[in-house]
Amino acid sequence: RPGPGRRLPRKELHPHLFEAACAKVGQPLTLRRHPGYDHGYYFISTFIADHLRHHARALGCAGTGNAA
Repeated sequence: RPGPGRRLPRKELHPHLFEAACAKVGQPLTLRRHPGYDHGYYFISTFIADHLRHHARALGCAGTGNAA
């Protein structure tokens, strides 16, 4: 697990393997890849609201005022 200020090396993420595993079992996936961005805070923060809405819907919280 990375500590403060440490970036995950590309060799540890393997997004292509994750994408292939999801495709193999028919699991829908939205995988965001953008040149020049890593897996750091600033990139993740650009779509965290979408991520929280996804979990709120999955937990049945969407539309109750308890979700992001």
